[in-house]
Amino acid sequence: MANKENNTLVNISADSRDIDILYELPDIVSSILSKNQLKFTQSKLFLFPFNVPAERLEKIREEATTCLLKLNKQISISNIRFKAIVIFQDLMSVAYDNYDQFISKAGNKSDPVSIELEWSIFKANPKDIVAGYINILFETEKNFVTSDRTPGDFKRAGIKVSVSGSSQEWVENTFANISPFIEETKLAGIYRPLWIFRNKLFLLMVSHFIGFCAFIAGFQSIDRFIGIDERAAIINNILSEEDINVKIDKFAVAILDPTSSPWWTTILSFLGSMLLYVILYFLCLVYLPRLTPRSFIAIGLISDRSRRYYNLFKIIVLHLLILGIILPIFLSAVL
Repeated sequence: MANKENNTLVNISADSRDIDILYELPDIVSSILSKNQLKFTQSKLFLFPFNVPAERLEKIREEATTCLLKLNKQISISNIRFKAIVIFQDLMSVAYDNYDQFISKAGNKSDPVSIELEWSIFKANPKDIVAGYINILFETEKNFVTSDRTPGDFKRAGIKVSVSGSSQEWVENTFANISPFIEETKLAGIYRPLWIFRNKLFLLMVSHFIGFCAFIAGFQSIDRFIGIDERAAIINNILSEEDINVKIDKFAVAILDPTSSPWWTTILSFLGSMLLYVILYFLCLVYLPRLTPRSFIAIGLISDRSRRYYNLFKIIVLHLLILGIILPIFLSAVL
């Protein structure tokens, strides 16, 4: 009897699993068929720093929804599926299937590293099958906590847009309609010249140049500092001479045939200046890219943090431009 009861329980459990599979079967079949119908694809990676507030995301959502509704007259908003995946620096990821929840909750804890938005639709009619897929990935410059990057190895912010569908014309038109909304997110204006600090070739050239200038200045300064006692002894020797003729001779010898510094002073000057070169070179690799403003997906509480960051950044940039570039040019022209 006990065995019979156990067998009955096992059969009931198996039947419940079969029922669950039956409930999920339409979604599985729909997913497979929709992927088979995504025959045409167009994608592009927009490489620039960006600021995406909730208002711009709403415009992108409205445009994506409008484009998907154009696939077929029988399609309604209820047929459109939304999905958002938010990834943070600690490698935690959160998925949302409701746009309002995504906007209200995704940015309340910390700034995300990336956000992937997806709108899709699949509609099977007696005559044909209609499928559309819009994917937008916002990738910021932030690194994961597990990332181990060397100086000069940095991420560039970018937005990748992918549009796939069962109609080539729809794919091309949708991509053309969504692209301008992506372009609007770029940090242009006074920020545009600062993009160059995320150019690796420019960064290497500037870092080497600053390091080389520091090497020359450091070598001369260290050599001069080491030779102070020796030059002071020569000057005291000349000044202590009472005979004016001998004093002139000693001065002429000191000018025309100066005594060479010991070999160890040259090596010490070289090593000190090389250390200064290396320090400034790596400092430039680390900190110069930060002159390019950070990208933000400004939703939830992040919008306040991003607003404060950009206001402070504008003040710093304007002061650097005025004090470091414009003011010296003005003074040189006036004086």
